[in-house]
Amino acid sequence: MKRQRLISNTISVLLIGGYAVFLAACWSNIPETVPTHFNALGKADAYGSKGSLIAEAIIMAALFLLLAVVERFPSVWNFPVKVTAENKARLYVIGFTMIGAMKVLMVCMFINVGLSSIIADYPVWPLYLLLVLITVVIITGIIACVRAR
Repeated sequence: MKRQRLISNTISVLLIGGYAVFLAACWSNIPETVPTHFNALGKADAYGSKGSLIAEAIIMAALFLLLAVVERFPSVWNFPVKVTAENKARLYVIGFTMIGAMKVLMVCMFINVGLSSIIADYPVWPLYLLLVLITVVIITGIIACVRAR
């Protein structure tokens, strides 16, 4: 479980750092007004200042840190089945796997949103791919928990 946590934290931190470097490198080329919300077709329908990209990066890092802290306290996690002495170890492995995957996918989701605000004609398919992956992680995690009871 420590190895899983190390891997997911390392990937997430590298992605957050890479995005921060990208923002810093491109900052002077980013227009003062950027899209802040998109419809289901990927078309911008709300706009804000480019400072919102910094706020987005801060929120992404804060949510990552929150998940990293919550990950350290499996006794407070909510499972779809009753945790017993017999299934506790199995459920915790499933929980660690789910949280690790969700950390990385959440960071990717925020980066995707930021890139779609910066890059003109950014494709919408990465958003849908991330939503499918998040759904798969949740559904397979629930199924695994039910089977582990």
